[in-house]
Amino acid sequence: ECQLLIPLGKVGRFQDVEWTLVGFQHKYMKEYGRRYYWDEYLLYNRLHGYRYLQYEGGHWSLNRIIHDYPTLDRYRKRYVPLRNVDQDAYYRGRTYKHFSSYVGFVERVVGEFPYLVLQDEKSFISDYISPPQGLCSERNPEGIFWSITDYLTPQEVAQAFQMEELAAGPPPSKIGTLEPSRWRPKAVNATFHFVILSVFLFLVMAVVDARSEEIAHFSGKVQANREASYITPEFKVPGGRGNLKFEFKTSGLSNAWVNFETLLIDRQTDEARIFDVECLVYSGDTNKPDRSLILPQVEGGTYCLRINPIYGAGEDNTGALFVDRPNSAPGPQYLSYTVTIWRNAAQWQLWLWLELLLSLWPIYAWSAYRSENRERWWESDHSALDDDDDDD
Repeated sequence: ECQLLIPLGKVGRFQDVEWTLVGFQHKYMKEYGRRYYWDEYLLYNRLHGYRYLQYEGGHWSLNRIIHDYPTLDRYRKRYVPLRNVDQDAYYRGRTYKHFSSYVGFVERVVGEFPYLVLQDEKSFISDYISPPQGLCSERNPEGIFWSITDYLTPQEVAQAFQMEELAAGPPPSKIGTLEPSRWRPKAVNATFHFVILSVFLFLVMAVVDARSEEIAHFSGKVQANREASYITPEFKVPGGRGNLKFEFKTSGLSNAWVNFETLLIDRQTDEARIFDVECLVYSGDTNKPDRSLILPQVEGGTYCLRINPIYGAGEDNTGALFVDRPNSAPGPQYLSYTVTIWRNAAQWQLWLWLELLLSLWPIYAWSAYRSENRERWWESDHSALDDDDDDD
């Protein structure tokens, strides 16, 4: 059995106007044999007339009658039909999406009304939404009425009637029909900060990249069936600890691969760091003739490289240097390559990982907003509505 959350005769204050609660209706609609209920509280002020305070599933809204009918377009050439089922409404510069059309019934009525209200009385209702506002058309035995509705939080209603119990308890888990999106402001804010941080990080990386220094450049050649190991001249690495970027570029590589087994040797301590860089070129999309690698935390000093290219074709991973090319001219097969070394190069791969990490929160927020939007429209006449429709 329904209960009045606000007692008759209680005075509330909305928009600096005092309203007295004089009537109450408990209504419902039927769908697939199930009843969906809502409450309407009738408010009265001697100068301003009547307002309806509606309550449904933990959500409140304030409704007032309007006397200029909404139209189907901004030029006011066609008025919204009374039993509209799929067209949107346009009212005072704002578009309201059609939400649902249904038949409402009065189950219980208490108090005074400016017209006769009977139990089991029915009315034909169409709702349109543009959160946090809505439009409603209602046809009952008393006539045809259009009204505009504003969403209210439980805290606003509790403050208006000085009844803290109206705001007690957790907020409704389900998004209200007219409730402003809970996730859209978060998604917009997250996207804004993501863009700002992304631009800042990009500029930092660009400055670092511009300040990187080329400290050495070497070239080499691999000949089929010949020892290809190569020790470079010594080169100086300036400064303290920092990274080194090695760029390997090849020419003459076709339907083959080459793996550069490389040692970075400190000439002062004879300590070495080993790394591999693989370049490959095949017909199709697999073409990586140029590759690079960054070694972190390399101390300044004097170094040299020992480069041992291993050259193969197809699935050949034996390290054989001979590559069979029937269409090539007779003679030895060569592969030329160059190695360029940069000091304190920008680590763009790290920047990409940071961008991916920073994007997780905006992606989650927009996903939650889309889910919220689907939930809002689930019980409408348009439950299959595209998720991308903006209701806020």
